[in-house]
Amino acid sequence: LEKKKMVVVRRLQADPGNPAANNNMGILFLQQGHVDAAIDYFTRAVQTDPRYETALRNLAITYYKLASEAAEPQARGGHLDLARDYVTKALEIARSPLTLITQARILILEERFEAALEVCGQVEAIDPAIKEVFGLKKVALMKLNRIDEANKAYETYRFLNAHE
Repeated sequence: LEKKKMVVVRRLQADPGNPAANNNMGILFLQQGHVDAAIDYFTRAVQTDPRYETALRNLAITYYKLASEAAEPQARGGHLDLARDYVTKALEIARSPLTLITQARILILEERFEAALEVCGQVEAIDPAIKEVFGLKKVALMKLNRIDEANKAYETYRFLNAHE
């Protein structure tokens, strides 16, 4: 991790506005639990390149995590709003499976389970071998009390997990 960080630091010293380097530094800070610093670097990446879908998605993921961990309803709602805004911006640029999965997670946190299932279906249509989508489907289907379908989604998740 420290070697990766040094490579990114060197890149940022050479080009402080490099969107990929700022995004990568954000990821490194997030992995170390420094959420505010991660948000700062993801934001720098987006300020330099407003169409940088990966950095927008990383902002959405970070705010999703903050929302899911927030005990106070007002903080949770604020983080969830930001997560939703960033995932929407990312999806306007590219409907990538990873961004769609992030959107599905946000929808589940919002307890919009049918909408989450619809997004999961979009991911499956793009790439039916992405195991995370079946884990999300299971959660949404369980919340909707569709147990048989949830069990099938879980079995697919387990199958894909075993064959990685």
